[in-house]
Amino acid sequence: MEKGHVTALDAGRALAIVGVVAVHLSFQFPNLPGAVTLLARMGQYGVQLFFVISAITIFMTLEIDHERCGDARHVARRFYIKRFFRIAPLYYAAIAVYGLISYAATRSGIERAWILGAHGPMDVLLNLVFLHAFSPTAINNVVPGGWSIGVEMLFYMIAPLLFFLAMNRTRFAFVTVLLLGLSAATLSFSDCNGTLECDVSNNSFSYFWPPVQGPCFIVGMWAWYAFRSHLLGSSTVAVALSVGSRSASRC
Repeated sequence: MEKGHVTALDAGRALAIVGVVAVHLSFQFPNLPGAVTLLARMGQYGVQLFFVISAITIFMTLEIDHERCGDARHVARRFYIKRFFRIAPLYYAAIAVYGLISYAATRSGIERAWILGAHGPMDVLLNLVFLHAFSPTAINNVVPGGWSIGVEMLFYMIAPLLFFLAMNRTRFAFVTVLLLGLSAATLSFSDCNGTLECDVSNNSFSYFWPPVQGPCFIVGMWAWYAFRSHLLGSSTVAVALSVGSRSASRC
């Protein structure tokens, strides 16, 4: 651990990236040996691994800010501002680029560019406000792969609240059960015909949907809770507090 970075988490991110790249490359080489193809296709779970790691690192960041500043409203405000400007500029640029591709394809007489699915202005708007995870036509058509950003941003919206609830184990356990129950109920009444026997197809809207992906963040939150003393060692906290003492005027 150095300067707030945890080597194991960095390695996990690298593994997630390699997995996602591998699964996409596997579709370009259909004649690979079966074992290689199976291993590569497992790389799709790199996104879920990233969600788990994201929850851990988000809670680490919130804890450092809370130790430094104390005030919950400031911690939440600082978190939202940092996350928005970390994600939004590049994502808006991607919307513009793929929008130009779609426009050029239409002007050329092509109905849609092959990398885009059918979508309209409302789908673009939902992507701009990061609510596209709720729409089948917006979740992954305006920006290919944008579903993961939609799911991630929804977690960001409630992450500070979840963090402060997690300060108490009983409340944290209650919120966990509540979130899992909401996830199961939502799936049951929407895609599972009122039962808990769901057949969620890979790369379908149901697969991308937050109720399906949400438990990954819950795993990450409990990993943070269980290993927080190792993730935030005394040296890291000391560095954070030292930095905070020099920048207290911003808290």
